[in-house]
Amino acid sequence: MLEAHLDCVGMIVKSITKDGFLEILNCGGLDLKMLISKEVLVLGKKPLTGFIFKNLDEKEKKLKIENLLVDVNLDEEKAKELINVGDNIVFKYNPVILKDDKISVRSLDDKASIAAIFLVLEKLKEKDLNCEILVCFSSQEETTQMGAKTATFLETPDIAISVDVSFAKTLNCKEGSIGEMNKGPLIGISPILDKNLTNKLIEIAKEKNIPFQLEIMNEKTHTNADEIATTKSGVKTVLCSIPIKNMHTPIETIKISDIKNTAELIYHFIISNKEV
Repeated sequence: MLEAHLDCVGMIVKSITKDGFLEILNCGGLDLKMLISKEVLVLGKKPLTGFIFKNLDEKEKKLKIENLLVDVNLDEEKAKELINVGDNIVFKYNPVILKDDKISVRSLDDKASIAAIFLVLEKLKEKDLNCEILVCFSSQEETTQMGAKTATFLETPDIAISVDVSFAKTLNCKEGSIGEMNKGPLIGISPILDKNLTNKLIEIAKEKNIPFQLEIMNEKTHTNADEIATTKSGVKTVLCSIPIKNMHTPIETIKISDIKNTAELIYHFIISNKEV
């Protein structure tokens, strides 16, 4: 099973004030300071553009989600006509092609991994495989990991490759403590992942000269791999992560070559497999 998640972080409408502003709650991990002044899309009866602003007593030092409102430039009556409590809110941001083979846009966590899986499938379509390939694009990874858990329970794969993103090095990051862009996928090392298959990924990367990095975790991975590996009596699971900057923001940034190298590693892992 090749798995990546379709959902992204965002917000949800908690209530509509008498002034027509939207009170919000977060869906997934968000840096609240980053939200102020951001342009968003409210997915009501029709998409509405709004802006997040701070409604904060200056005496209150810690910013809370309750202190943020979305202004959709409507009065209470019109807002309630077009927007329901419980409607989702996502970042509004157009894709930007950057120099040096990089792109920036919202939701690259985890659509970059979905792109990698499509590249794998393209490479596999002419191959005569000795196993079946199941593709799972799951929901709710950012909140409950429910999608991957239920899909794995239904299908019970023999081996699972979970593909996600992980933090890439930015300013002031300790050397060696985090992945870097342009150095290939991060192969997860964790007690919850299958050690033999993880070692196989590393061997293949070395053999095929595919750039890779190691991501060392001393407990869970905090990705869908955790739920996949522990479903039913357990599934042999490995994790490949694509390094990403500005995670969980509207300007997530990734290097295209890292996506391609992730796909290359997974492809060679599958065609070399003799166990299934």
